[in-house]
Amino acid sequence: MRRVREGNPGVGFLLLANLKFDPDYVLSSDSNKVFYEGNLAGYARELRKLWGKGVIGLDMTEMSDVIYRRKKAKDCLVNPLHPNDYMARWYAQGMLALLVQ
Repeated sequence: MRRVREGNPGVGFLLLANLKFDPDYVLSSDSNKVFYEGNLAGYARELRKLWGKGVIGLDMTEMSDVIYRRKKAKDCLVNPLHPNDYMARWYAQGMLALLVQ
């Protein structure tokens, strides 16, 4: 971002934290499950630290966590990680809401 701002000081950024993968994809017995989930949550936390003047963000990690409480992850994804059309609309609506503020 610093390098881009050198050429265009007025540029803005929209940072996007990815959605959570299907929680059933990695078994509880998998010794790496905590590592995988921690990295995902950690990425969202690190992006949030960059939010500020000229930098907005959409935390789909948190958003997907909320959605998965109401709707099965399998109903939101085409595979264990990638969004289907339903979840893609959440992404689009979230980004649009940020841009029109």
